[in-house]
Amino acid sequence: MMKEIELIIAWLQKECPSRIAKGLIVGISGGIDSAVTSTLCAMTGLPVHVMTMPIGRGLHLPAKRQIKWLKEKFPNVTSESIDLTKIYTEVEKVVPYELSRINS
Repeated sequence: MMKEIELIIAWLQKECPSRIAKGLIVGISGGIDSAVTSTLCAMTGLPVHVMTMPIGRGLHLPAKRQIKWLKEKFPNVTSESIDLTKIYTEVEKVVPYELSRINS
């Protein structure tokens, strides 16, 4: 397993700068996929910006824990959260109307 991890990290380190990227952006959901992806990205040493976009009740506890752990363990990790509740609410108002118009 360590060999696979090392291969992924080496690939990210090679490909990121070759694509004119200055770092990596990873969405954190609180699930295992984003936890593994964000950890592998952080292990590269490249700048990593993790983002959350909660809707409604706010950020899930597993996502909060992952971000806290990443920032404590890896100095190359920064984070940001953009609350999408207002946007979602506005879209939700329009979608039923649009769907009823299409189905008429």
